[in-house]
Amino acid sequence: MAASTIPTSAFRDFATSAFGNQGLNLSDATQYTVLTSGAGNGVKFEFSTAGWMVLRNSSGGSITYTIIMPEPTQYANLGVTFDDKIITVAANEIHLVSLDSRYKHADGFVYVETNTASAANLQVVKRYRIS
Repeated sequence: MAASTIPTSAFRDFATSAFGNQGLNLSDATQYTVLTSGAGNGVKFEFSTAGWMVLRNSSGGSITYTIIMPEPTQYANLGVTFDDKIITVAANEIHLVSLDSRYKHADGFVYVETNTASAANLQVVKRYRIS
């Protein structure tokens, strides 16, 4: 199995939110993508218009989300390794995570994996823009 893609059309957008200037309803389970556990599984999404990730744990135990950090060739050639970014979300909690350009792989995607299936949820919120 491979990481499933969250298309940019599924990104949440403050400008077009049904809640208008009231913000986004983060408790709406229908707005999340469910992650599948295991190395190479999970989700991927384009970094270019993404501003934040919302990680939601709908289980009774903690869940570990892993943002896979790309390893630039010039660092790998020097024997330098990057640790993946690990975020632990406690039972029934929601975390807002700001996206960092260091998470972007050469293909332009951010990859997120988890240690559990069905209770690990993620949504992407578009980067704010002034129109």
